[in-house]
Amino acid sequence: MTDALTPRVRLQYYIGRKQESPWDDEAVAWFAAHSELKPALEAQHGLVIVSAEGREVRIGDQALSLVPELCFNAVAAVLQAGVADFSLYSAATDIRLTAIDGGQIEFRSNVFATEAFAKWPVLEGLVACGDRFLQMAPIIWAGDSDLDMLDYIHECAVTAHAALAAARKNP
Repeated sequence: MTDALTPRVRLQYYIGRKQESPWDDEAVAWFAAHSELKPALEAQHGLVIVSAEGREVRIGDQALSLVPELCFNAVAAVLQAGVADFSLYSAATDIRLTAIDGGQIEFRSNVFATEAFAKWPVLEGLVACGDRFLQMAPIIWAGDSDLDMLDYIHECAVTAHAALAAARKNP
């Protein structure tokens, strides 16, 4: 359980209007119970939500693009260069994550208000969110022809984990 001050990072799978959308920690059971609503892996969209103290940033895109870009590549870039820029695959949306003074990370975009959260819980939370996706995707989409796309995401995860480990050694 997290307190209101500690940022929380979660992935919500987008199912469709007027449909409940499962969170990452309940996705395997939800999709097993609602298999008729499960899209192909390539078509699955998700929403990463970073929240704390009643504030939140919501970033949504095709899961196969969102997870590697936000959860892994952006984390590695922020730790290595202090900033990460990327564009969403399915919308004209640009995202910038910047490490700022005071141990914060700032989220800036052309579609949402700028917000800042505690840096380390967010970076670690983003990587954990991506890891959960990588653990669950082969179960949820077993037999899907696009599962090989997870290989690239695994490579991104390795880079992000290495960047986190290096940053912890040399804060």
